[in-house]
Amino acid sequence: MSFSDLSSESSSDDSDDSDCIFLYATSGKEIIAHINPQMTRGRGITISEVESDTEIFGDDVQSYTSVYCDQAKVNLFRSKKAVSAIGREEDIDMRPCPPGEIVCVLRPRSVREIFHMYGAVLEEFGVRIPFTLFQMDVLRFVNVAPTQIQPNSWAFIRGFEILCEAMDMVPSAGAFFHFYGTKGVDKGSWVSISAHAGKSLFPSYASNFKNWRVNFMKVCAAEDSGISVASVDGELRFPLSWTSSPQPVCGYDYNKMTPYERDVVGFLDRMKLTDIRTLLNKETDSEDLELYLREYLSFTFSVCLHFLILFLTPAFLFFLVLFCSSNDAAHRKREEEVSCCPKRKECLGRAYCQRPRRLTTEEREERSRCCWGNTRGRC
Repeated sequence: MSFSDLSSESSSDDSDDSDCIFLYATSGKEIIAHINPQMTRGRGITISEVESDTEIFGDDVQSYTSVYCDQAKVNLFRSKKAVSAIGREEDIDMRPCPPGEIVCVLRPRSVREIFHMYGAVLEEFGVRIPFTLFQMDVLRFVNVAPTQIQPNSWAFIRGFEILCEAMDMVPSAGAFFHFYGTKGVDKGSWVSISAHAGKSLFPSYASNFKNWRVNFMKVCAAEDSGISVASVDGELRFPLSWTSSPQPVCGYDYNKMTPYERDVVGFLDRMKLTDIRTLLNKETDSEDLELYLREYLSFTFSVCLHFLILFLTPAFLFFLVLFCSSNDAAHRKREEEVSCCPKRKECLGRAYCQRPRRLTTEEREERSRCCWGNTRGRC
């Protein structure tokens, strides 16, 4: 469903299955995937930001220029909204766009890390700079710049992130693309993210973005900040400008997910639909968010089993080993007491007095005294 200036809605329709990527494990730093070799560079999956002529993009993209054409407007925006992920606003530099600049313009080669960002995404969804590793992984795998994704699609990214963190689970691109895929990757326009059929975690998200297409500005690190807005350990984590080859994602390879990702997917797969707007509003209040999510947990036997496997297996194994060890020690003590039963003065009971061999006369007399409390003086 396309956006309008007055309102827009992210749908959960099926994605096109042609030439799609099947995604798998994304734990840790690297993403491994069946992917076009032209997209990779260096070790693992690194970004190859193909420098393309802007003419390959549609007229609907090239016809909009930014209204943030002077620093005063950018400063006004920043006075209303914090954008730093680490609480140091002075470390993030936001700059106006030159008159006539379009969002799909190529990144200047002289500037290493600078990209466009829609003000609506920062305001509506609480996205901060630098992005989280999960957000970077999603951009990197789809091979798109931050503004190349439709703003409402950021709702699913943020909703998934908040939901996982509220459940003390680590969000990953592998688990995310189990539920969601991409659409519109071959149209030279904005790429949308929508749910696979029957796998949605959230209902459709409707927004009232006005003129979001012209509300973009430049983002980079301040000169003396010492931080990076797009790299981790010196490695670029996502494309900084629009690419000509966004990747269609319509599935995943479940067998190649990590065991942890499978448990996360199994747990979330049985949850009821949660409202993204409510998650966003309650994100900063962990207690209120936890109370809200309790209503949406379908605590069937299967869900409880997944929960136990995911969180309680280590504790269960510990107590099982401890129980077996104590039983083994008690068994050894019992065997030792049985073997010395005839020489003990106190009564050890029928089980301890029973002997597997023929007793001597002295042993029978000792046994009779030991078992005086049994019926008719016999063990």
